[in-house]
Amino acid sequence: MLNNIAKLLDITINRANQVTRWIARLGGIILLASVFMIVAEILFRKVASLSIIPATEISGYFMAIIASWSFAYAMLEKAHIRIDIFYLKSCNKVRNFLDILAIFSLVFISIFATDAVFSVTLDTYESDAHSNSPLMAPLWIPQFLWMFGFMWFSFSVSLLLLRALVALLQQDQKKFSHMLSSPSVEDHVNEVARN
Repeated sequence: MLNNIAKLLDITINRANQVTRWIARLGGIILLASVFMIVAEILFRKVASLSIIPATEISGYFMAIIASWSFAYAMLEKAHIRIDIFYLKSCNKVRNFLDILAIFSLVFISIFATDAVFSVTLDTYESDAHSNSPLMAPLWIPQFLWMFGFMWFSFSVSLLLLRALVALLQQDQKKFSHMLSSPSVEDHVNEVARN
């Protein structure tokens, strides 16, 4: 039974990883669009002495959206900062405990943050709030996209936790380490050598 659950979780995680990579690419495109928009705004102000694009407001929305969308990708690539001096010198049991503690903490924080962002977005939608600018943008639109990033992060990190727990129950240390462990110096050297 655990093998079937593990296979199902592996398939789901692979699909989620593919979606996460596409979301990261879309975030990169949005970031580039934001840069071009800001450059165009600066040029129009310099040349024509007028502002035609509310670049500051829109780029602020873009940055919040991109930040929330990048959380799952950073987790997938193990790009979150970890202080691992003690961790790397520990035995597998201590490492496993620290990895489980870290992923449980991340799940808790992501769900807590998602709930808070959902409440803000719902309040904004119900009150029909608009930005206090000439654009008068309905704030629920950027906040919904911002919330989507938090929801996707919570979903992704919860999948990772479930798969790691199944690997522990199966006593599959290699899979568990692959899912959660902090990369070692050798892992970083091998990654650089591959590229």
